[in-house]
Amino acid sequence: MEIFLDDFCAFGTRLDHLNCLGKCLAQCAKFGISLNSDKCQFGVPSGKLLGHIVSSRGIATDPDKVTHIMNLPRPETVSGVRGFVGYISYYPRFIRSFAVICQPLTNLLKKPPLHGTGPIWTLECIVAFEALKSKLKDDQGLDHPIYYASRQLVAAERNDTTTEREALGMIYSVQKF
Repeated sequence: MEIFLDDFCAFGTRLDHLNCLGKCLAQCAKFGISLNSDKCQFGVPSGKLLGHIVSSRGIATDPDKVTHIMNLPRPETVSGVRGFVGYISYYPRFIRSFAVICQPLTNLLKKPPLHGTGPIWTLECIVAFEALKSKLKDDQGLDHPIYYASRQLVAAERNDTTTEREALGMIYSVQKF
């Protein structure tokens, strides 16, 4: 079972599902939690949960959300860049090397433009913008990790050897989880 603030999902084999669902509903009744019947689905092989499609095959991107991202024009303002990075950052697990590809766009957020001007798009920024959209669109949409986390390397860490970067990743994951 997964619980996310006011959403939850009970899943498993048919027998496990029914047992887990029974326990969930009993706890809801015990604590006076009401369920909105319009938002409940029972016994379905897949469903939408928090912007993803969850099924026995794994977690996939929501095609409606991906279509929305594909239709976003290149942002003209810093807040537009922030919005695009926010949208695309919802699906980093589906884009290999997400942080590296997204770096030029996050750099646009760090450098304040001159008053009254939009962000200065370099060729590197345009390539990053198009690459992120393309990689999200081309993804098969299935992801199997239980949990995913990433972060950008600071300037000094980018000079580390592969082994040092792998160790840094292990330290980060131990601290995160």
